[in-house]
Amino acid sequence: MNERIKTGVSLPKEIIRILDEYMKLTGLKSRSKVLSDAVLNFINEQIWLETERDITGVLIVVYNEKRGDTVRRFLDVQHDHLGEIVATMHTHVTHDKCLEVILVKSKSTYIRRLVGEIQNITGIEYTKFVPIPMQQDSKHD
Repeated sequence: MNERIKTGVSLPKEIIRILDEYMKLTGLKSRSKVLSDAVLNFINEQIWLETERDITGVLIVVYNEKRGDTVRRFLDVQHDHLGEIVATMHTHVTHDKCLEVILVKSKSTYIRRLVGEIQNITGIEYTKFVPIPMQQDSKHD
């Protein structure tokens, strides 16, 4: 993905102002790099939902551990998906809220099922799946 094609994109002034402000704060020097990363992230976030493919990603979950049987149900779902879950990290955000970061690797069908089962648990307050863009290694094609 090293070959570049120059293209023009029209964006509202306000988006360019926000983009330039972000670049100044972070020290980034290339609008093209920022926009390329944003487009790639958008495509990866959409494709994993619609296609059957091997996928690696991070599932972010915030839940209320004091609400009903949220913790038991959440752990049950994780144990039901041992083949998809590579690792987890847990931290306490407040007295009642926990943050779980789950590294997953599997077929997109299984990941979609895992995400759906977690979202259906009462007490789960936020979920976000972040697919990791994986380029095919041309040496192993």
